[in-house]
Amino acid sequence: NSKNKTIAVTMPTVTFNVSSFNPLKRKEAIGKARWYEKIKMSYSMKMTNSVNTTEDKVFTEETLRNMKNGIQHSIPISTSLSLFNYINLSPSFNYTERWYFKKVSQEWNNETKKLETLEPEYGFWRLYNYNASVSANTTVYGTYVAKKPTRKLQAVRHTITPNVGLSYAPNFSRQRYGFYEAVQTDTTGKFKVYSPFTDNAYGVPGTGEQLSLTFGLSQSLEAKVRTKDTVKKVKIIDQISVSGSYNFLADSMRLSTLPVQLRSTIYQNVALNLSMTLDPYEVSPQGVRYNKLMWRRGLPGRVQNTSWSFGYTFRSRENQNTVAGNDITSFPAEYFNSWSDPYGQLNPAMRRQWMAGQYYDFSIPWNFGFNYSINYQAQLVNNGTTGYNKKITQTVNFNGSVKLTEKWMITATSGFDFTTRKMSMTSVSIARDLHCWQMSFTWVPFGAHKSWAFNIGVKAASLADLKYDKSYSQYDYMY
Repeated sequence: NSKNKTIAVTMPTVTFNVSSFNPLKRKEAIGKARWYEKIKMSYSMKMTNSVNTTEDKVFTEETLRNMKNGIQHSIPISTSLSLFNYINLSPSFNYTERWYFKKVSQEWNNETKKLETLEPEYGFWRLYNYNASVSANTTVYGTYVAKKPTRKLQAVRHTITPNVGLSYAPNFSRQRYGFYEAVQTDTTGKFKVYSPFTDNAYGVPGTGEQLSLTFGLSQSLEAKVRTKDTVKKVKIIDQISVSGSYNFLADSMRLSTLPVQLRSTIYQNVALNLSMTLDPYEVSPQGVRYNKLMWRRGLPGRVQNTSWSFGYTFRSRENQNTVAGNDITSFPAEYFNSWSDPYGQLNPAMRRQWMAGQYYDFSIPWNFGFNYSINYQAQLVNNGTTGYNKKITQTVNFNGSVKLTEKWMITATSGFDFTTRKMSMTSVSIARDLHCWQMSFTWVPFGAHKSWAFNIGVKAASLADLKYDKSYSQYDYMY
């Protein structure tokens, strides 16, 4: 980072993975597969060593002491079962183990009356955590079919997909695990619980015992409509869903917030999206949540935030131009040079159209789309002690592309924020296909992200490092 002369280094990083396999599957199976043969497991290992330092301290002992390293092992186990032929049951168990080589403890100093961080202690420590879960889902269909085949509305199908799950994770901050420690923090004798292993690569196991019930409901609605020539399928609602969770071990307010989503394609390229988050608990006039459900008053919840968006995409038509109703490929070879008419038998109008088509294709593929969105958010001020701060934003975004030739493509994105009355990040990109190579230039002409970048490189992934890059970033413009 050229601003504060800091350097982030990661070296080395090693990963090792074992693909999913069935450890209990018979080598020579006879008949149907048994339930335990469907059990799958895999293994992955990650090892990394990273540090954030400054230019003048890269090759110092301090940098070595501040390195975050470790090895993490993950073993997921899962299976899928069919219950009563209609319910899909999916139990799973996940085990994670971390190997660390550094421990940084804290200690209360009675002389200075301060909490001090001790020198790192080096050795080998093994931290682990695990969790188990089971989920079930099914699909229910409701169908209406018109009795008269001549009716415009032929059929309607309503699809409901409910799901429910139960998960459990122990409290790994308990003393018997040894992953956390307690230390005095002030002269009044207050204590805090912390982990001396947080200054390592992969964090520490979570605190707090969890026994949660998750639930969700997704629905879709589609119809079959008769037209003049055929019967076509029309999606009325692509998806409407609601989900949430309930923590049985929480002290209060065990029910989570409820995300709601609606997605619908009104007509061809016209898309409508709605999302909101409902808080099911009551709120005081000062904005403080308390343990009383709003359902008692017949309300599903308070809208924490909501977002509406509406978009449309314009596209070019497919190339339907022909040469006077004839197929060019059926012409004799001597006519492939469109600038000559060896026998003088071509219709002059057809010859001019053919010559224009050979010289330039006027049916340029293009697309242009826009998306208008409005967002509402109610934020607590000072943890709810002084009420809410309601914020509404409106934006419109544009994007489009033009394929000038088979090899040249131009794309652009932009937008406008009605709240700040400013243009959002605008970028223009030009790409050129160079057969085995590709070239691109991206330009952000104004704003906080003002920059440009040029790249030319080989397409093949195995030769991805064979490239040339040149750029001027937003930080270069700042300094």
